[in-house]
Amino acid sequence: MKMILFGVNYPKRPVTATPANTYQTFHVTTNDGLMLEGWYVPKQDAKGTVILFHGHGGNRSGVVNEANAFNDFGYNVCMIDFRAHGNSQGNTCTIGYKESADVKAAYEYVAAKGEKNIVLWGISLGAATITKALVDYKEIKPKKVILEMSFGSLTEAVKGRLNDAFTVAAFFRLAYFLGRFRNRLLGS
Repeated sequence: MKMILFGVNYPKRPVTATPANTYQTFHVTTNDGLMLEGWYVPKQDAKGTVILFHGHGGNRSGVVNEANAFNDFGYNVCMIDFRAHGNSQGNTCTIGYKESADVKAAYEYVAAKGEKNIVLWGISLGAATITKALVDYKEIKPKKVILEMSFGSLTEAVKGRLNDAFTVAAFFRLAYFLGRFRNRLLGS
C-alpha cells in the first residue's frame, strides 16, 4: 500500500559512463523544488537538440550510447537524471507521475538556449513520463517524440510491480500453509 500511495524507494545507481564528446554538467530545479543534474553535449551547427530520458532504476549513463549516436547524427544532446535517480535529488520514484515535472524542467532548460527543434526521446519510464508530460504541460511542444518500450499506463506499471511483490508473498504463504499441514499430519 505504501508503494501505491508514496512511490518506490530504491538505491540510486552511480553515474558511471560519460559521453564521448565534450559535455557540460548542468542543474535545473523542478516546479516542486527538486534539483536535477544532467549533461549537455553541444554540436557545431546542430540540426536541433535531443533530450534523452532513461528508464526506471537507471540514470543518464544508461543512455550514453544513444546520446553519442544522436550527437554523431548532428544534434546537440541533453541527458538528465530523473528525481530519485543518479545525481538528482529525491529518494522516491513515482513511476512517472511526478517525473513529468522533470521532463518539463529539461525541456525548459533546452528551450531557454533558444532551441526550436527539440526532440524528446525516452525508454521505458522515460517514454511513459514523456507521454504524461505532454498531457500535463501544454507548453511542451517538441518537433518530434521517440518512445521506446513504454508501459501503457501508470495503472499497468503499478499492477506489474504489485504482481511481482504478491507472487513472492503468495509463495511464502503457500510454503507456510504446507509446512503447517505437514506438521499436523506428522504430529510435530
